[in-house]
Amino acid sequence: MKKRVLSILTTCMMAGFLLSGCASNNGGGTEKSGDPLKIGLNPFPTYFLWYVAQEKGFFEKHDVDVELEWFPSYSDGLSALNSGNVDANSQTLSDTLPPVGKGIKLQIPMIIDYSDGADGFVVDPSIKSFEDLKGMRIATELGTVDQFFMLTVLKQHGLSEKDINYFNMAIADAGSSFLAGKIDAAVIWEPFLSETLSSGKGKLLFSSKETPGLLMDTIAFRESIIKDRPEDVKNVMAAWFDAVSFLKHSPDEAIAIMAKHAEITPEEFKISLEGVKVYDLNDNVAAQKEEEAYTSVKYNGEQVGAFLKDLKFIDELPDMSKLYNPSFINQLADEK
Repeated sequence: MKKRVLSILTTCMMAGFLLSGCASNNGGGTEKSGDPLKIGLNPFPTYFLWYVAQEKGFFEKHDVDVELEWFPSYSDGLSALNSGNVDANSQTLSDTLPPVGKGIKLQIPMIIDYSDGADGFVVDPSIKSFEDLKGMRIATELGTVDQFFMLTVLKQHGLSEKDINYFNMAIADAGSSFLAGKIDAAVIWEPFLSETLSSGKGKLLFSSKETPGLLMDTIAFRESIIKDRPEDVKNVMAAWFDAVSFLKHSPDEAIAIMAKHAEITPEEFKISLEGVKVYDLNDNVAAQKEEEAYTSVKYNGEQVGAFLKDLKFIDELPDMSKLYNPSFINQLADEK
């Protein structure tokens, strides 16, 4: 993952939405049942489970033809889905809302994971509490889940963006700027989080482990694929859950496969995976519950939507009943 992750073009993710918002809906994706489903993935630890599904034959087991599309740049994957060049993409819930607001028809049938320590506030050792952050130079990337994370956590501690000196930086740049002493704190995700902390120049003030469900990853499909190829979509999800089960019961072999594609050692990959809560079928069933908790997909989407609306990235709050489609989860649960 170092070779790939550290080469990510961490430009503002929202650029992907702006560039693809007016793109044609007729791209390189597939809608004929005989064509392989093109699924995009990028260098976030959990997404490498798609390679486990591929190499262990789980797609074949469920009689679905899948072509995995690798995007070293996260925003390139967003653009590919929005323009129809892939049929589905592994991405955060928050990054799915803006294109939907621009009229691009997407649906989320499954939750992949949530950050469980993979995102955090790295601060100068002199900073002891959130109160100490007042007036400090804090950097994260505008429009990303970590800006949402930063503002949400600041609010929980009685602060707002007005109380800090905010710098908009790509996540990788925020980490390097912190190490160079140019800022006092950085809100960043893995692997930059671990790399910054391992330098000994900063400490972890707060991590996503303390906000379960807040930063949620999904698989987003083009709505036309959901409608035209429902059996293939369900079978892709069944293969994914087989990969999740394989990780649970044969972790060494699963991590070896994932680390190979990430181009790091299994030991390094295992550490990066510790920062996420991987969702199995039962977790996806539970995520449908309507409650005021970030582990509820509906509540999460509404809260993230309100955040994006305040930033003027979307004009209206999302209709989660249209965006979130748990019907395949329920079918798989009934068949279990």
